Amino acid sequence: MGSTLSSLRGKSLSPAKGTWSQRLKDTLVVELTTAGSFDPASRHVIESELTDSKDDAAIRTCTGRVAARPTVKRFGKLVYDKELAANAGWESSFMGAVAMPAAINRCGALYKALVGSWSTTLSFDALS
Repeated sequence: MGSTLSSLRGKSLSPAKGTWSQRLKDTLVVELTTAGSFDPASRHVIESELTDSKDDAAIRTCTGRVAARPTVKRFGKLVYDKELAANAGWESSFMGAVAMPAAINRCGALYKALVGSWSTTLSFDALS
């Protein structure tokens, strides 16, 4: 995945730091840290490939999607591999000055929703 989204009414959007993949990583680290589950020395290694990241700030109804394929390895052995996605739709304004910031905010929320969906499909206790 690149470092910009270009479907926002002809404008491009870049994440605050680096690439969209880095945004996904940062979101995951924050969520795991907040839950008290982040351990850089863990025997579990999480890797993920960002497979889709779209935002469409259309005139009436906007949509957004982010998808990734997280894998978890334990001592080098693959124990989890599944593609997950988060989608959203919301009403939009004709005015770009209103629609664009809403789309940008929803984009950030999609990454958090995607990481949240991992916790509902994956139990780290089951992997220990």
